[in-house]
Amino acid sequence: MDIEPTEGVDHAEKVAEQIACSNGAVPTIVFASPFLRTTHTADIIARRLKARVCIEEGLTEWLTPSLVMEKSSGTQTFPSSVEQLAETFKTIDVSYKSLNPVVTGDNANSDGVAPRFPESLEALLLRAQTTVSQLVEYSSNDNANIVIVSHAPCIQAIAYALEGVISTDESKLTPWPLGGITMFSRDIVRNNTDYDSTTTGWKMDMYGDTKHMPGKYKDGFKEWSLPCFEKTK
Repeated sequence: MDIEPTEGVDHAEKVAEQIACSNGAVPTIVFASPFLRTTHTADIIARRLKARVCIEEGLTEWLTPSLVMEKSSGTQTFPSSVEQLAETFKTIDVSYKSLNPVVTGDNANSDGVAPRFPESLEALLLRAQTTVSQLVEYSSNDNANIVIVSHAPCIQAIAYALEGVISTDESKLTPWPLGGITMFSRDIVRNNTDYDSTTTGWKMDMYGDTKHMPGKYKDGFKEWSLPCFEKTK
């Protein structure tokens, strides 16, 4: 399912404009879930930033039956291939290969870090932690700032991974509003040479911020949360 052609596109453009005003930290890579609505959003953001889109299966929707099963037929829904998406969205880098691809059947790995249907909450949290670590390492070669376009469950799980707390009981995360932007940053400390540096821990600069959104969406609308973060609402 695609984003709504009028309001949905307008919302994506508002998000893109806000990200573009990142005070010198403008991203050059947009990582996106392979589903149509997230890829379309990523394309709008990438065109505004003059960035490339990398389709990453590790950012796919939470593979729980209530979110990826057709209610009428009871069949699982699947995203289009990168090649099919690239026919419509020219910002996609078709040379990029998913770092944490979906696994099925006998191809499933034993460590549980890859997305696989059906996926428990615990598996989602682990998958998100693994994926964001891989994306950060991939982009660190060029010291690139990145955007992640995914689904509320995955984005919230990624925020939890970067938050760095011991358990969900200690998390400060709250329900996620439609169109909200979350930003994490960390400092790079140069040592003796440009090739010798260390990084500090992640800092959550904003979470679910909606000041860029129009109308009723500006104050937060259609909030959603993983069960483990509902208590903090």
